[in-house]
Amino acid sequence: MRVTFLKLCTVPARNDWHRVHWPVPLPPMLHTIGPASKQPQTTKGNAAKSKKPQAAKKKKHTLVLDIDDTLLNHVGDLHHENKRLTTYQVSLRPHVGAFLKEMHELFEVVMYTAAVTCYGGAMTNLLEKAAGLPPSPYYDATVPWGCFESRDQASVEEAKAMKYAPVLGKDHVNWYLLTRSQTLNGSSFDRMKHLPILGRDPNSTIIIDDNVRSFPLNPRAGIKIAGIRGKDDDALLKLSPMLRAVAAAPSALRELDHWRADEYVKCDKFTENMDYSSDVRSRILGTVLYERRKCAIPKLVADSGNAKLLEEAKKKTEELFEKSKNDVKDQKAKATAFAKA
Repeated sequence: MRVTFLKLCTVPARNDWHRVHWPVPLPPMLHTIGPASKQPQTTKGNAAKSKKPQAAKKKKHTLVLDIDDTLLNHVGDLHHENKRLTTYQVSLRPHVGAFLKEMHELFEVVMYTAAVTCYGGAMTNLLEKAAGLPPSPYYDATVPWGCFESRDQASVEEAKAMKYAPVLGKDHVNWYLLTRSQTLNGSSFDRMKHLPILGRDPNSTIIIDDNVRSFPLNPRAGIKIAGIRGKDDDALLKLSPMLRAVAAAPSALRELDHWRADEYVKCDKFTENMDYSSDVRSRILGTVLYERRKCAIPKLVADSGNAKLLEEAKKKTEELFEKSKNDVKDQKAKATAFAKA
């Protein structure tokens, strides 16, 4: 769906393939990884104070966000003066900046797109700026990270400043990003963003997407959002009260059960969710209410047909993990060689 009557933004992106930004399962939660300079230091003067028990900070839930038609709309491509780059024209969803800034404070945010990695990185860079957050140079296509290209492909000036990859806790990163090659694909799956791929607590992980293809095996975690409809679009504003309640609750999934209609229990039968012709998939899957119910819908009761689908997804996920593990080993070797060059 193209929305051309919203203000257009331009963002540079790599026009060639490069590897994924992060392995799966994901590294530790970003909000638990702080710069070394901000870590509290214990001295003789405050040693006694450090022994006092401190109130544990509440662990954040994880909010997975689709990009296209959820946060922004891709309109077209333009020529870029740098032959290694292309320029994307996009329109941002109304209120997306304020929404993302608040969600960044409430959740661990993971951007997850079925698009290619270079596109995902460029859009993530744009969304960081829209939220008023210090952008991570790792997603900026104009910054010469070594993981994108070797020194001999860069200019002399770029090569002098080039680093191989960001270091968690040292280089600034707001959000993790997963892309097309980190989705499930095959006869049963169509680039499904299967939440166990993240390696996060399933009771603490939810996803917002305009496409329900990522919801069938995680129906209680899925929140469907309508496609972008123009300058008066208020979809993000409508979801915010529910998301604040989810962020404050012990269980993200159980809190979402308070925002579902009674008929949502039909989604507990995963074979119905996978059937493109079913009423459950087309009408119910991912739907939420805009007011919280006092009574939650009953907890998910697994249908006997769920096991086969989950087992197939588990095998695909394990294959992704194994490939990612091998890629990490390969990249470590390349990083060592890069440092010696």
